[in-house]
Amino acid sequence: MTRFLYWLVKLGWYFVITVIATSYWKGLGWWFLVICAVVLLLGDELIRKIFNK
Repeated sequence: MTRFLYWLVKLGWYFVITVIATSYWKGLGWWFLVICAVVLLLGDELIRKIFNK
C-alpha cells in the first residue's frame, strides 16, 4: 500500500508541475521553466525522503 501511495503522490507531483510549467511559461518566460525544473527535483527528493525510498 505504501508503494502505491508513493507512486501516486509522485505522479501527482509531476502532473502538477507539468501543468503549471506549460500554462505559465509563455507569459513569464523561459526562466520559469528552469525554476519549475528545480522545484520538480526538490519536490521529488522531498517525496523520496518522506517515504524513505
